[in-house]
Amino acid sequence: MLFAFATLNCSAQRSTKIADFSKNFEVHNVNGCFVLYDLEKDELTISNPERCRTGFLPASTFKIFNSLVALETGVATGKNFLIKWDGTDHGSAGWNRDHTLESAFKASAYWYYQELARRIGEEQMQFWLNQSEYGNKNLGGGIDQFWLRGELRIEPIAQAQFLARLVKETLPFSKANQQIVKEMMIEKETGGYLFGAKTGWAILPDKTNIGWLVGFILKDGKWYTFATNIESKTELPGFQQIRRDITYEILGNLGLNQ
Repeated sequence: MLFAFATLNCSAQRSTKIADFSKNFEVHNVNGCFVLYDLEKDELTISNPERCRTGFLPASTFKIFNSLVALETGVATGKNFLIKWDGTDHGSAGWNRDHTLESAFKASAYWYYQELARRIGEEQMQFWLNQSEYGNKNLGGGIDQFWLRGELRIEPIAQAQFLARLVKETLPFSKANQQIVKEMMIEKETGGYLFGAKTGWAILPDKTNIGWLVGFILKDGKWYTFATNIESKTELPGFQQIRRDITYEILGNLGLNQ
């Protein structure tokens, strides 16, 4: 990795700016919100504040946290920790194979992370949820389901703040394990620009689709974290890509694309 994750100091008073990016969501026929956290300024930029302060299922964005816990507890011994596929058809060639921690993270192979959670167990998972103050810290719904269709909820603002702690390596996990997870998140690294992210997609009982893209950016020596959350009440073609398109459009407006 070309960029070092430097320690950052935040000011005592966090400021908040409200921005209107509603058109970026409307053009894609989704409801949603966006949060940007400027770590140097300790400043939040928020679009659709009410939604940004509403808790949602984290879905596969929880793989960030799940990876940290698996590494910290020794359930996973590193990013090359292998779990063999049991032959169950999960509907995707990218999922229907053996996976390491890193490959499962990048492919968002849910079965791998369900197995990690079962091996971690409820007691340890609850301990680390509490220690990290992650979302509402609610394990309800089963150890391998609580972040997919259970009771766990996290606000978009909290996603950005959690990732800021990860960037600064101030979460209650070893610095080495936080560095591993950050490295697994990296999608783009060129010149003075670094972009790391994780997607998430939850389908609620009423068929509402909730989508996420959360991550971090380094540009011109400055760190930012972000969270994009979208919603569609109906099945929408291209829903998976829409969360990325909206994020890239907004980051472009903010001068934070490559």
